Amino acid sequence: MRKFPILVSAFVVAAAASGFCQNRSDWLANLPKEKEYVQKRASSYDRSGGNFDLRRLPAGETLTLLEDSGPGIITHIWITLTNDSPDNLKALVLRMYWDGETSPSVEAPLGDFFGLGLGEYFLYNSIPLAVGPDRALNCFFPMPFNKSARITLTNESNHQVHAVFFNVDYQAYSHALPADLFYFHAQYRQAAIGGERVTTCFSLTAPRPHRSMARVQKIISWEPSALGVPHFPTICLERL
Repeated sequence: MRKFPILVSAFVVAAAASGFCQNRSDWLANLPKEKEYVQKRASSYDRSGGNFDLRRLPAGETLTLLEDSGPGIITHIWITLTNDSPDNLKALVLRMYWDGETSPSVEAPLGDFFGLGLGEYFLYNSIPLAVGPDRALNCFFPMPFNKSARITLTNESNHQVHAVFFNVDYQAYSHALPADLFYFHAQYRQAAIGGERVTTCFSLTAPRPHRSMARVQKIISWEPSALGVPHFPTICLERL
């Protein structure tokens, strides 16, 4: 992934639209009903049956978190790391590929994807994204695919990440998904404006036809305010 000299990033919105919310009463009422999918999980669990439930990620290498054929819908992604380096949230790049595509539909630094745009851990809770204690990164955006899904994590730093823990939960279907389900896209953007102001943008989109769920823009000014201190970051959310 392209590197940038300025360590400013997009902040994924912590407050989401109610459309992302699942009705909890309906969820409980539907528990006894037969499902038309098989619930699956791709995980870093120890295949030997032991307790070594992690993966090493050397510098410059790529770890595959999920690779499976469809149709299916990813419902939850959980990732946590050992605290090897404060640069991990920026240096690890998350990519997702749908239906055999060669260019990723999702490409963003790990921290930016999970709402940690400044490369530091902060606890927060929202409907689509959450960060829990002990660096637990959670994503609940539904991500449908018809032919295949592949999720990778690439270490673009010069040091090894000693432990990556992950779970990817998804529903596997035996029939094609409805035609009105859109694919999940997310791309990291960053640009310097005027030398002192930085604008970053994180978009969630769906192609063919194109529909944008949300566009998040963060503007940080390094110019002193009237009180002689830097301005606070400005977060702009445009829901489409």
